[in-house]
Amino acid sequence: MSIDLSIVIVNFNSVGFLPALLESIDAQQFPCDGLSVSLVVRIVPSASRVEALAPIATIVGPRPRVRHVQNTLTTGYAQANNIGFHVARGRYHMVLNPDTLLAPGCLQSLIGHLEAHPEHAMVGPLACMDPELAVLMPPNELPTPEWYAAQIAVQTDKTAALANVDRRTQFSWTYW
Repeated sequence: MSIDLSIVIVNFNSVGFLPALLESIDAQQFPCDGLSVSLVVRIVPSASRVEALAPIATIVGPRPRVRHVQNTLTTGYAQANNIGFHVARGRYHMVLNPDTLLAPGCLQSLIGHLEAHPEHAMVGPLACMDPELAVLMPPNELPTPEWYAAQIAVQTDKTAALANVDRRTQFSWTYW
């Protein structure tokens, strides 16, 4: 069986979120719009407490597409994702945080877009802050040299900090 989608979830003491996330992945309907998609999920611990690792086996147990990747190193988020993708073999790769949920049709839309537009290398879903999918999260700013300078200034300059809060608040209100 060829694998179309590999999902990597880095777990840092967040095992309590995993059942709901895995249920939202299991609820994705395939095939959709003529797409027959196979997927695998890799859960990679990153410096999790030992007692936080034991429940993962129970959560993963009944799901044949989900594997717990043993990671005994304190690697950090980026390296833990790389470890997960090293053992994943999907045509497409997806990074998910444990505290996220996939809305119905999410994977179908993302994969469908990539299939329809092979010139696109990456896609991302709309991020909502509530289970009703009514409140969109504001987009993040891309880091620039000016952005980095502002972030350094706000740590030591109260006027810069207040200006940054005001700027971010004005930016965000249109999305909330």
